[in-house]
Amino acid sequence: MPVDEAGNRADIVVGAESTASRMNLGRLYEHYFNAAARDICKRIQVILDTFGKTTPEKVASLPEHLVEAAYNTLLDFYNIISEKQYNFFNKVTQEEKYEHIADILNEGVVKLFIPTDNNKNIIEVITELERKYPPTYGPVKYIGNSGKEVVTNSKIRIAPLYMMLLDKTADEWSSVATGKLQHFGVLSPPTKSEKFSNPYRNSPVRTIGETEGRIFAGYCGREAIAEMMDRSNAPMTQRNMVWNILNAPQPTNIDRVVNRDYVPLGSSRPLQLVKHILGVSGLELVYEPENIKGKE
Repeated sequence: MPVDEAGNRADIVVGAESTASRMNLGRLYEHYFNAAARDICKRIQVILDTFGKTTPEKVASLPEHLVEAAYNTLLDFYNIISEKQYNFFNKVTQEEKYEHIADILNEGVVKLFIPTDNNKNIIEVITELERKYPPTYGPVKYIGNSGKEVVTNSKIRIAPLYMMLLDKTADEWSSVATGKLQHFGVLSPPTKSEKFSNPYRNSPVRTIGETEGRIFAGYCGREAIAEMMDRSNAPMTQRNMVWNILNAPQPTNIDRVVNRDYVPLGSSRPLQLVKHILGVSGLELVYEPENIKGKE
């Protein structure tokens, strides 16, 4: 696997186009910040001349000016990325400083707290990090299929990235296209009789995908995407659509294919599953109209 000039070796290689095609643009700065957090930890190790596992007591035994230099570097790093994290760690006791530094040295990485209401501009943060704490970025080398070492012409960044592995294999009964509730509240697959015996489908129709859904919601609004997703995932809605089409004088020219007075939004199986899970916990979802400033 590729390794960079700092000795960081990649575990996996991800196609660059996947970030754009999946519209997962947050991956770009997550990858960058994690690289910076890993490298700032290495900087702390060099300042303290301490590598590997340690304890707060061992950190406290180090020269005080080195500990202060390491902690001030951390604070400066936090201040660039997250004001809340900086304010928190700027008010800790001396013992908590030792503990925090020991945690970082043991973990091998600085953990960042970047809340959704962080007032730092991403571009400005990256510009400042590039000026003061630039993460490793350059050509990488690897052993190709020929058995020879290859060095890339392009710069490549190797850094940690959090990934969730989803269970989507077909060797389990839970690997189904839609969730259907049993009396015990567990998922079960639709049987052949359920799937093919009716003119409608009990499992979802692939009407719109994740990427298309985000674009659709952005351009057409929440009511339109809610309607679209409900038609794909709600058996009652699909029954009503089939009934209205079969009984319409002009099936290809129907003003309202779904009677929302009869089948309200919110009966889709994903929502039913969420409502059921909350219901057995004594909780209930309640709709509250959004108060948009300037609109009634």
